[in-house]
Amino acid sequence: MKDNTAIICVVTEGEIYSLATRNGWGERKIKLLDELLENYIVADIHSKDVTKMYAQIDAFSQGRLKTMQSNFSARNMSKNDIWIAAVSTILDAILITTDNDFDHLDPNFLKCIKVKSNL
Repeated sequence: MKDNTAIICVVTEGEIYSLATRNGWGERKIKLLDELLENYIVADIHSKDVTKMYAQIDAFSQGRLKTMQSNFSARNMSKNDIWIAAVSTILDAILITTDNDFDHLDPNFLKCIKVKSNL
């Protein structure tokens, strides 16, 4: 059996802290979040490979990537989701999500697994 390593994109980390701030989490809850996030490798976006992949995924999502045909209507992905997808693609990581925002990228760019949200 292959070992798995949990990786979180720095953009996702920012989204989590933003959610905590907007929902008024207190000091104790933020400290627990800090401790939880310490268990993950944080993948940065500051790489030429990631920024080039960002451009390809954005163009593909808009149906404007000349090197790949798309079989869906153009969609506007959030800029954060494009960064997350670019990092996942470059790392050849499986993207775990609770929504359908990445479906059109599977399998051309990344492998996506959806999990049920308890929220």
